[in-house]
Amino acid sequence: MEEANLSQNIYVLRKVFAQHGAADPIETVPRRGYRLKLQLAPPRRPAHRPAAVAAAGAAFFGLSLLFVSGYGAGGHGPSPQRLSADGARLYQLGRYYWNTRTREGVTSSLALFVRVIDADPNDARGYAALADANVTMGDYCYGTHLPAVYFARAEAYAKRALALDPNSAEAHAAIGSLALHRADLRTAKAELLRAQSLAPGYAPAQEWYGVALLQSGRTKDGVARLKQAAALDPLSVATLAWLAKAAFRDRRFDDAVVYSRLALELSPKRVDSLVTLGEAYQAKGDAGRAVDAFKRFGAVSPYYRADAALLLEGVKTGAVMRKPVGHGTLPVSYT
Repeated sequence: MEEANLSQNIYVLRKVFAQHGAADPIETVPRRGYRLKLQLAPPRRPAHRPAAVAAAGAAFFGLSLLFVSGYGAGGHGPSPQRLSADGARLYQLGRYYWNTRTREGVTSSLALFVRVIDADPNDARGYAALADANVTMGDYCYGTHLPAVYFARAEAYAKRALALDPNSAEAHAAIGSLALHRADLRTAKAELLRAQSLAPGYAPAQEWYGVALLQSGRTKDGVARLKQAAALDPLSVATLAWLAKAAFRDRRFDDAVVYSRLALELSPKRVDSLVTLGEAYQAKGDAGRAVDAFKRFGAVSPYYRADAALLLEGVKTGAVMRKPVGHGTLPVSYT
């Protein structure tokens, strides 16, 4: 939230646009800040690029449209009710930081969403956003409590949101996300479909429904939903990471590399993306890049060093370790 962090985020965005052949859509306004300029068409791609590059390019092109049209961070359309000016600013900042899925980002989002509730105590969105942030705290094991504690808090916040607004798409999606983590796929799908019917442009509902489809064995449909989510919210690290996992499982290793690298551009220490990237390079026969990815994975935290050592040994022996950090079988976690 400091000026230096904003400058770094703008740098990352410009770098990603440049990597995919797009003109810089971010304009610096002297003494004011930054604003996004609308582009009329996504950049053309060479025929030899993997399909994921085309999807990623279209997704990042969509960012300017989302902001210019007033959808804002999180990829969902305007609500019939409006937050106060202060509440809306805090909400958008909170959604941005939550979307990074880093420990620091999610922790910052919790504080910001509390301030949204202070500014607009009768609006469901602050409570639904707090539900999302608490689910993420439990999912990624970021907090000082057991995941069950954060999941219980998330449920309470989501129910409070629905009490204020039974048609809150964000709250129904939060309930669906929570059910997904509790392996209740029936409830998850029902709530996520309800959220999509209320707000078709709400990207998290599309992402989580895509994950539910993957876990139901409907890979093609799940990938299609994840691509929709990426088009709605190009900066969703979790969506890109799931697209990488699905591509790897389908043996589309070039696409797995592209999606993993996109996720890592936005979140360089995303451990499941580092593992997917290394495994995809290993499957492609690029041992050098596989070793680099696995070393980066092990350097994230001492917690991952043992898994990283096994992965590195697998590169030497030609074996593949399938389940570091719950990775190999499309885990429920890391949404």
